[in-house]
Amino acid sequence: MSLERVIDRLEETARLLEEAGLVGLWVSSDDCSDSRHKRELLRDAGREAWTAQQALLALQPRLPHTVELVAALVAHIEPLANVVTDTMGIDRQLDVRISDACAEAEELANRLRRGTAPVLPES
Repeated sequence: MSLERVIDRLEETARLLEEAGLVGLWVSSDDCSDSRHKRELLRDAGREAWTAQQALLALQPRLPHTVELVAALVAHIEPLANVVTDTMGIDRQLDVRISDACAEAEELANRLRRGTAPVLPES
C-alpha cells in the first residue's frame, strides 16, 4: 500500500469520526438506533485507522515514529464504540474523545500529505 493510500485511510477515519460525533448530538432521550449507528461508525473508523496502521507497518523502515502515532490513534479509537450508551447525551466526555480522535486523524493525514510527518530518508 502506498503512502497516498495511508493518507486516504486516515482522512476516511476522520470523516467517520466526525460523522459519529454528529449522531445523537446532545440528545438526552433514549434512542437505541442512534446509539447503534454511532457504534457502527466508530467501529468503521477504527477499522480504517487499523488499515492505515498496517500499511504503515509495511513502510516502517521509513516511518517508525509515524507508525507509533497511528498505533496510538487506533488505541484511542478502539474503545470508543464500547463507551456509547443506549441513552445518548449522558457522557459528554465521549463527544470530546471522538472529537480529539478526529483531530488526531486529520493532523496525521495533513502532516503526511505536506511531507512534515517524521519520515526517514530512503537508503
